Amino acid sequence: MEGMGAPRARWWTRLRVDDEDRGFIIMRVLLVLVAGTTGVLLSAAGMAAEAGGKWWPWLVGAGLWVLVAGAATFAVWWRLVNRRPG
Repeated sequence: MEGMGAPRARWWTRLRVDDEDRGFIIMRVLLVLVAGTTGVLLSAAGMAAEAGGKWWPWLVGAGLWVLVAGAATFAVWWRLVNRRPG
């Protein structure tokens, strides 16, 4: 039988990710963190408004989160895009 003596490849050797895929994965995770957290804060503002409580701190928090986390995500994206090969 052919190949009986060849060692089997380990499963973790198939998990290699090249630089383009790694950058894409990083950006997807950051996008989910920014958009998901913003959605949670906005829904908390809606629930607070419906309950008759203070809704504006949640709205301000969502706005600040979008600005800060969006700027950080943009900085990571800019660094990935402008990376020199080699």
